[in-house]
Order: sequence, then structure tokens, then C-alpha cells
Amino acid sequence: MRVRTASRWRAWAALGVAALATGLVSACGGASSAGPADGFQRVRTGWVQLDVPEDWREVALDAGQDDLWKVSYEDPQGTTQLLLAPEYSDHSTAGEANADLVGLVQLGQYPSFEIVPREENKDQDDFRTFARTDATYGEGTTYEAVIWGVADEDEHAVLAQLTSESLDPQLVQQIEDSFVVDAG
Repeated sequence: MRVRTASRWRAWAALGVAALATGLVSACGGASSAGPADGFQRVRTGWVQLDVPEDWREVALDAGQDDLWKVSYEDPQGTTQLLLAPEYSDHSTAGEANADLVGLVQLGQYPSFEIVPREENKDQDDFRTFARTDATYGEGTTYEAVIWGVADEDEHAVLAQLTSESLDPQLVQQIEDSFVVDAG
């Protein structure tokens, strides 16, 4: 039988506090404190801050574009587009915002819309709630899409959709990791 002494408990408690502090520092550091990765630029509009490739530019939305989207970024070739609703709702969780958009597209706004099953979905981390849906859509040309709903702890939600004929998984991950919602 092992006897736990007060000094042993203090040592375990100190170790636990150190591990917790390390986790909090690394979780809160995220995109908000570190600069963008090499080859990326940090952009901010409305409540959302995120990183996009350096050569991407903000482009005007087409006149027929859905009223939902307020900002668009594209690559120089115009083959990959990131749409943003930077102030989607001030009373939604990320999951609710994501479900709103998925519901709209399933009602017919995008032909042949299909959700692509994923092994995992990041529900939340220490500074945001997070929901992601991967999908394909289109007739003739099939597009890949990633739809994100991201919200802060006060339920200020933003939406984003990244679309291309072929999405680079590293690009998707870099954008996803850089999301910060701040209605401050």
C-alpha cells in the first residue's frame, strides 16, 4: 500500500497546474497572437480574422450572389474562392450557423449538394466553438466545398465557405486553424 504524503500531493498538484497552464497558453495563443504562416496574410473583416494565401485578393461579389455572403477572397486564377459572412448572427452557436447554411444548400441552392462524411469534427476549443461540413456540389463540374461556422463564447457567429474543383487539404487546414471571432 502506498502512502501519499502532503509533499507528494503538492508535487502532483504543481505538475497538474503546470500542465493546465501550458495547455491554456498554447490554446489561447492560436492565430490571434502568432503571425500568419509563411505565404499567408492575415485579413480581418467584421467579427472574423483569418489567414489567406498572400497572393489572394478580396474581390467584388457577383450581382446575383446570395445576400448571405458579404466578402469574397480568390486566388489569382479565380479557381478557389473563400466566401465570408463576417457578422452572420449575434445569437448563434457555430453548430447552429453551420446547420443554417447546410439546410439552405440542401433545399436547392446548389445542385447535387452532398455532404462528405468526415471521421472527426472539431466542436470547440478554448476560444471558439467550431463546426465544419465538407461537401461536393455541381452539375457538369463538381466542386469541393468546406463550410465553417465559427462563434465566440458570446455566440457571435460567422460563416465561411471555401470552394474549388480540388481543395488542397493543407490550405483548408491553414485557414481552419487561423479563424478567430472577435466582436469586441
